[in-house]
Amino acid sequence: MSTGGNGSRKKFFYTPKPKIKGASSNGKSGGSTKPKPRTTYLERVRRLLNIIRLSQGGRPKIEDLAAYCHIGIRTIYRDIDKLRELGIVISTHPETHRVSISDPVYLPPVQFTLDEAFTMLTLCFEAAKEPAFPLFDAIGEATCKLFGALPQKITDQLRPLTGKVLIQKAPIHLHDASRSAFETIRQAIVTNKAISIRYKSPRDPDAISTTLHPYQVLFARHAWYVIGWAGLFKGIRTFHIGRILEEQLTVMHYEIPKSFSLDRYLRNAWCLIPEPGPDSDVEIRFSPLVAQNVAEVRWHKTQQIEKNERDGSLIFRVRVSGLNEISWWILGYGKEAEVLKPVGLREIMRKHVEELSKIYLTGETSFLNPLNAIPSLDPMKHPLEGFQ
Repeated sequence: MSTGGNGSRKKFFYTPKPKIKGASSNGKSGGSTKPKPRTTYLERVRRLLNIIRLSQGGRPKIEDLAAYCHIGIRTIYRDIDKLRELGIVISTHPETHRVSISDPVYLPPVQFTLDEAFTMLTLCFEAAKEPAFPLFDAIGEATCKLFGALPQKITDQLRPLTGKVLIQKAPIHLHDASRSAFETIRQAIVTNKAISIRYKSPRDPDAISTTLHPYQVLFARHAWYVIGWAGLFKGIRTFHIGRILEEQLTVMHYEIPKSFSLDRYLRNAWCLIPEPGPDSDVEIRFSPLVAQNVAEVRWHKTQQIEKNERDGSLIFRVRVSGLNEISWWILGYGKEAEVLKPVGLREIMRKHVEELSKIYLTGETSFLNPLNAIPSLDPMKHPLEGFQ
């Protein structure tokens, strides 16, 4: 009770709250006393987008989706029905209860920062400049879609930067004629179906035919390559995709061996061609003129450099699986590079110098030209020797 201004007393009557079923008389509940709030519209939209994202990125189980979204399994099923009503082709397997989207072309909203959007668009625009470059055929249209999905404030900041950052790419093989082969190889890997190919190697006068189980597609040394088991050779080989003359998907099933690893296959090859036998420790001295150029680049995963502060030269050390491939890289530096070890690599370089002197000094016949090769001699191997 309280006292009013005129001294009279006003009574405040207490109205008891209605008891909730299941609550005890001491105020403690034997069950849940608070009704759960209804899921808001935005929460459900966010959940639907998560279901789409996870189902496109893999084949999650219903219970995994429920756990991720912190809801019940029945609610997940209702959400899937709602997605179907919206026209998204989403299905659940009756036995495994896994969820998948058969036509994964939907991109949920993504929040890009200015740096992220700038990086993505710069790379996309540069890739789109090579119309004959497999894998990037649709990059132009994809770039336009990405740009159109960005917020206005991001696009306004990106427009002044357009064309101000360029990436000068190294020369590449013109793959315009190999689009079909590239696509067939992609289908083979996705479906685990072998392909049959006709292939023209620069070392062989005639084309070869073989079945191929593609394991890995690799872009290196200015071109696309496919690595896999070749029936003709009964072993793993590397093929230049641009030299595939004909290709056809077969019905033969294959599996990529769990033991296969690109790193294990390439070992410590300088680039693509691992040679039989133990690895070799290579040591090269580079003159001050090119020392900084060499030191600034990560040429190989095993490389070590030692700078000579007195004269500015550089000692370059690397461990490689084969000497022929690295010899061609060393030749690019001419007299500014000297092989210190091993002896075998010095001998390879000596033969190169002898043949170059025949071309430029004495005018003698050089066996660098296959037509002039002397059978009794052991000519230097091309870096693609032993390689399809």
